[in-house]
Amino acid sequence: AVFKMGSVKNWAGDSDSDSEDKEQNSRPKLQLKEKTKIMTDEEIFSQVTIILKDFFLMQRPKETLAKVNEVFEGQKYQVEFIRKVIVSCYGQARAEVKAASSLLLKAKQDNMLKPQDISDAFEIVSTKLSKGLELEDKSDSKYKKAKENLDIVSQIYKMLDAKSGVNGVNFGECTLKILKIENKTVAKEAEEVDNAASEFDQAIEQLVSSGKKGSALVAQAQAQDISKAKKGAFGIAFIKKLLSTTGLCKGDQTASWVDKSNYGALLADCLYEEEPSAKQLENQVNALNEIQMAFNAVSFPRNAKGSSLLEKTFMELYKHEVIADEAYIAWKDVTDTPGKMNAIVQTSQFIAWLEEEEESEEESDEE
Repeated sequence: AVFKMGSVKNWAGDSDSDSEDKEQNSRPKLQLKEKTKIMTDEEIFSQVTIILKDFFLMQRPKETLAKVNEVFEGQKYQVEFIRKVIVSCYGQARAEVKAASSLLLKAKQDNMLKPQDISDAFEIVSTKLSKGLELEDKSDSKYKKAKENLDIVSQIYKMLDAKSGVNGVNFGECTLKILKIENKTVAKEAEEVDNAASEFDQAIEQLVSSGKKGSALVAQAQAQDISKAKKGAFGIAFIKKLLSTTGLCKGDQTASWVDKSNYGALLADCLYEEEPSAKQLENQVNALNEIQMAFNAVSFPRNAKGSSLLEKTFMELYKHEVIADEAYIAWKDVTDTPGKMNAIVQTSQFIAWLEEEEESEEESDEE
């Protein structure tokens, strides 16, 4: 068949003539490529929020990933999607952070996310956070916010790394940047603990020397009128003072000092949350660091049966709901503290048990 050129109007199939209409029907349709709409940052963030909320509630990874593929056009918005998932976790509890990490992991396992795009997303996020952490004034709200957000980014990074073997080879400079920032902030956190110990020194001295324990000790501490925002720092400073002046690291062969009838009630009041926020998790990890360093100072003693007193203490803190399980796993990843390798070896069985419990919970959630 020979096609007449006709007018542009006729070529589009909009002729007034019946004969031309029939002829037009036999012509190949000109497929005008629809202009692809570019999603803005606000639109991407909005879609990520909706997808994550649905995933948190329904826990249906296959349906969620199909939605991700549909909304973000396969691999077109990978970096933006990953970055917005990470940012969406800022200020969230660990349960939400774990769920978001799980979604990213499943997307990676289904080859929806490329390692390079994951690396690029973490690079963008960590670069922005590093600017806030370079501030000299640690009381500055920007510094505090950046520190809290870095904790979240580190949690997501470590969950992906642990579950999928995504390591420094794939993450490149991003890994070094996160670890460098973390090591700098560990030193700053130690300085903050020392400052808090100085601030609360007189109150803690009175509590330790009062001889009171259990609920009576809690009541006396509450009479000090310590603000809620400072309770975590107070609890950490109390542990540091208690262990450095009483010899409990060596003398208490059963770690009974952690019992609620002894000092555990006060420590739980200051530190414990079943699902801690980023700041509360940081406080619990710092408390574990102080305990670890106190035991390191006395060469990690063991009880008469040869069991590690540090591990016994960690178990008692968990049993009496002073420290939440995720804090122990986060503590394991903080390497820049004295005696850390010995501490990891001595607590390896307990930490392994916690990690197995966490994995079994994740598997049951998926079923």
